[in-house]
Amino acid sequence: MPRPSGLRAALSLVPVVAVVFAAGCSAPPDEEESGTSSEALSVDAAVHCSCSSTTSCPVIGTLAVPGHKSEPIYCNQLYGSMNPGVQGRYAWLYQCMELANRWLVDGLGAPIIPGAGAHEMCGNADRSAYDVYYGSSSHVPMPGDVLVWDGYTYGHVGVVASVSPSAITFANQNFGSGGNQYPMLTTPRSGNFFGSPWGDAGLRAKCLIHPKKLGASAPSGPCKGVSPVNDGKYCGASRQLGFAGGDPSTLYTCTGGATSSVHCSGGCVVAPAGQNDHCR
Repeated sequence: MPRPSGLRAALSLVPVVAVVFAAGCSAPPDEEESGTSSEALSVDAAVHCSCSSTTSCPVIGTLAVPGHKSEPIYCNQLYGSMNPGVQGRYAWLYQCMELANRWLVDGLGAPIIPGAGAHEMCGNADRSAYDVYYGSSSHVPMPGDVLVWDGYTYGHVGVVASVSPSAITFANQNFGSGGNQYPMLTTPRSGNFFGSPWGDAGLRAKCLIHPKKLGASAPSGPCKGVSPVNDGKYCGASRQLGFAGGDPSTLYTCTGGATSSVHCSGGCVVAPAGQNDHCR
């Protein structure tokens, strides 16, 4: 998978709010696929697109968080290269931070998160409006949460669209190059945290930002009743320490109320209380 194309740093003051934004986001893979529909898109698939000018770019997807205003996802390619853009209301058009802040402010009514790049959003998020997690926690990722990565100078940011036990699907802008954009991507889920985006190991998970306006998430799965002090590995046959049970041939890992699991081909051994269960 080719490395991202060059990133452009462009700093400018946002009107009214005296904060600085940068243009930089990652711009990884370059693969041929076409289509410009704003309807449901294939995940981890390229959309071939081009802006007609620095300020006129087509909609290539939609971020839809249930119960909230949908936000369009814009192309950020101009004649096969990254759109130079101009300073917009929330960030440089149409960088990754522009979509994230547009969702937070217009879609949710939360405050803007400033920064000279996506990687600064973790430290700059107003703690009265946002909870920030730098690793797996008791917070279960939910649609509308913001994922931030380090890497390629400015990092990258996306907005969670859906969550499964093994992966998180997120919407983003300015991921791709050579006239291709990837508006919907997946990242592996690890407990209640995440990894690198699909197709780009050069981006490293930095933090998950949860807007408090979304409300608290509820743990799910057989580990939801396990206290963090009892985190560990449980066979599906176990009923110890708040574990709700599951498939007897599966070994579950409980981390802050989150559940991950592996199948035990030779069976799962329930250990005495206080010890981790294990595969045979």
